[in-house]
Amino acid sequence: DDNKAALDTIFTLYLAALDELRYRDNPYLGDVDLDRKVTIADATYILRDSSQMLTPLTLDYSVADTNEDGMVNVLDVTEIQRWLANMPANENIGKPLH
Repeated sequence: DDNKAALDTIFTLYLAALDELRYRDNPYLGDVDLDRKVTIADATYILRDSSQMLTPLTLDYSVADTNEDGMVNVLDVTEIQRWLANMPANENIGKPLH
């Protein structure tokens, strides 16, 4: 039945949107682009923002402060790079903030 299929689709989209809103309220430390992964792209966004070489981005600084020192700068980029390379880094990276 077409109506049931349409309602199923709407409900599925609603659940996906709700899940996305919940994630944005409690993202992973380091996931500044909010794609549910901490990658080199996140480090690049932090670098762009902190260097002011390119158009400033809107970052959630609590997510970008990967070394949790209260500042967002190149040290946070390095922390993500170390984490991605499986080197000693903040163990909270990639985990929910709250």
